[in-house]
Order: sequence, then structure tokens, then C-alpha cells
Amino acid sequence: MHGTGTPVGDPAEVGAVGNIFRHRRPESTTLPVGSIKANIGHSEAAAGMSSLLKCITMFQRDIILPQADMPHAPNPRFPPLVELNIDIPSGPRSFPRSSDPVRNPRRNLLNNNDAAGSNASILLEDFSQQDRPRAATDARPTHVFATSARTQVSLQAHKRKLIKWLRANPQSMVQDIAYTTTARRMHHPFRFACTASTIHGLIAKLETDISGESASLKESPPLVFVFTGQGSHYAGMGGDLYRTSPAFRNRINLCVSLYKQHSFPPFIDLIKDAGTDLSSKSTLQTQLAVVAPEVALAAF
Repeated sequence: MHGTGTPVGDPAEVGAVGNIFRHRRPESTTLPVGSIKANIGHSEAAAGMSSLLKCITMFQRDIILPQADMPHAPNPRFPPLVELNIDIPSGPRSFPRSSDPVRNPRRNLLNNNDAAGSNASILLEDFSQQDRPRAATDARPTHVFATSARTQVSLQAHKRKLIKWLRANPQSMVQDIAYTTTARRMHHPFRFACTASTIHGLIAKLETDISGESASLKESPPLVFVFTGQGSHYAGMGGDLYRTSPAFRNRINLCVSLYKQHSFPPFIDLIKDAGTDLSSKSTLQTQLAVVAPEVALAAF
């Protein structure tokens, strides 16, 4: 637990945890609770990390660590711990690994608060090495990768670090790396982006770019979508994205559904099938097939 160390905060946290878990555990199995704050004091920004290390230690040593300075009289404002099926351990307890950690893993809940009262929790459980199917298969043949920094020197350093990591982890999934570099990182003024389909291809592009030059924009440019008119179309113009991108496909299907409600003629084969005979399509079908991918790309 976070353990605010205040007469009001501690009872509130204990009561909240107890109310959540007391009806979800066998009465014969109490819920041990504790806080590392009694060991190291108010560690401010490191409070969550220090608690995480304590939780990991319990898994590593198969022991529930005792609460520091126990036994002693608890805060008189605490709710009745027995009624909440909560116990504060005053000595080390066995925390044995289950014989079937996949179906019955050990779990440890880390609860943390900041100075303003915001709450964050992490649930940890036993790791079991096993082959698990991926939630989804990404069929895109190429992916976008990005890295950025506040200075040109830092950008080059980031590229070198990424190259080093990629060489040390050649079996990594390219789609996972693409997602991490584009969606899970801050984007700073100096930037590099490229497309690649393999780890080796990404390394090659990073190495080539290291010797190049980069520039930083002083102001963010306006974001503009231009919808072109008829004449830009060709059979199968959205086929790859339709097959590989659920977001793009869902938006196209929505357009098809809306157009159908207004009695417009079918056109989706123009988007999906490169073998479609354009001469057999009307001007209206062609225009619909041009607009739908543009709407999908703008939403995408």
C-alpha cells in the first residue's frame, strides 16, 4: 500500500482496499497489507518504484515481507481489520509458488498516490514461460519508424542506440518496434522517420541517415487534408490498406453502409480489387470510390 503516513489518509486507504477485496477472498485467507514507507520514509517521486522493488522481492524470495515496526497498536481510526479480512504481518510469511502458476498465479497489488491525491495501481503476478497466441496479426508489409530529440547531437545518439539495440535483438517484431517508436515516445523538434519491412532494413536506413543532415522546424506547420477530384483513381487503389489496416477498413465499410442507405451504386471493388474493369464503372461509382479512401485516410 502507499501508506500516506497521515491519521486520515491511512484509514481511508485501508478501508477502500478492504471493501474491495474482503468479499472476494475466502474467510480463511486473510489479505496481508503493508507499506515500505515505514522502512525508508517519504520517498516522494521514488515511492512507487521502491514499492515495486519490494513486491518483486516477495516473488523472488517466496516470502511476504513483514511490516516494519510491528507489532504495535494500529491507527485508532482504522476500520476493524478482522471484519475486512485484512492482516498486517509482523513477521515474514511463506509466499509459495502455485503448482499451476498459469491458472493460479500469485498476485501482488501495488497501490500508490501522489501529493494531489491521484491514485495509480499495478497488479503483479507470477510469470510463466509459455507460448501464447498474439492478440492480432499485423499484415502490413511495411511500417513507419520514428525517433526524435531536442538537439541534432542527441538525435544522432538516439539513432546509434537504436541500431545497437536492434542488432542485439534481431528477433524482435518490427510492428512492435514501429508502434513503440511512433506511439509511445515523445516527439521532439529534431526528428527522423522512415519505413521498413525488416529489422535489417531499418538498421540500413538508420545507418544511411546518420551521415545526413537534419533541420528543426521553428513553428508547427498547419495540418491540411486535400481531397483530390476524379482522375486520380485506379483499380485497387486502397486494396493493401483495406486488407491490412482494421481502422482504414472499418471506415471504408462505414462509407459503403452510408452510401447504400442513400441508394448509391456499389463501388467497393474499385477500392479492393486491382483487376476491376474501370470502363464498366459509372462516373458516380468512380467518384464515390475516390472520396471513401480520402475520408478513411483523414480519419486514420
